[in-house]
This record gives sequence, structure tokens and C-alpha cells, in this order.
Amino acid sequence: MLRYWLSRGFTIEKVDGKGRTPLWTALHEHAAELGEHVEWCGRNTYIGGTWDYEHDDTAVTLLGLGANPNQRLKKSTHPLIPDNATPLMVRRYDDDRLVRALLKHGADPHARCAKGKTALDYARQAARTPEKPGCTAAVKVAALLERAMKAHRPTKRR
Repeated sequence: MLRYWLSRGFTIEKVDGKGRTPLWTALHEHAAELGEHVEWCGRNTYIGGTWDYEHDDTAVTLLGLGANPNQRLKKSTHPLIPDNATPLMVRRYDDDRLVRALLKHGADPHARCAKGKTALDYARQAARTPEKPGCTAAVKVAALLERAMKAHRPTKRR
């Protein structure tokens, strides 16, 4: 479906009325579903398992088609997404596949959000409670981001 719309003139970097590109829309929708899942788990007995990764698949496809992995979302309406975030800063650690794809496509692990935090800061925070629904892959994500930050040191300003 994504390729269909792109063939009809829609662009990967088109921004909607909320300041979101298609990549950001996919990330926001997955964060929203994760939030609902975590809320449900708080009211019920969590028995593990996974849910639909449709939005992640869309995000990975968009990255493969050239979506900007460092696009900033100036203002966020979701608690798992800080203001002025890049896609790496979306605080959902149910899986490490999306973080791997973002890094592969050039996401900057050194970028900071409006609060001055990096994606690694958020991942380390979540890694303190890996048993919490939505945080099961936080330790893996933190390790990925640590390696990426070491491999891609920012250039020093002179």
C-alpha cells in the first residue's frame, strides 16, 4: 500500500498538520499501541507475548525508501515521545529491530531532545525494569546504542 501511494505522488518527507512525516506517523502509532498494551497489562495479568508489528514494518520500509532517520518531531503529544525527538528517542523497547534499522540507515545516536537526553539515556532508564511490559528489549537497545555512540563519535567543534 505504501508503494502504491508513493507511486501516486505522495512523498516520504511530506509533513502532516501535526508536524509528522510518514515515518513519524508509523512510530507514533506503534508507541500509542504499546501504551495501550502497557495500560491493559496494568489492569490485567501480564502473560507475556507480542502484538502486531505492522507499524514497525512500515517504518522499516520507509527507511529503505529513503525516509530521514534524523527527522525531528518538534512537539509531541505522546508520553513515550519527547519534544524535539528523533526516531531513535521513541521510548518503546519491546523489540530492538527498529533501532537496528534506524542505525543502519544513519540515525544519529548522539542527537539530543528538548530535555537534553539522548536515545541511550532513555534506553538505560527503561533497562532498569526489563520485566515491565514494553521494556523487554531495553537492555539490547541500550547495548546497541552504546556501540553506535562509540563507533560514531561526534566531530569536535574548533
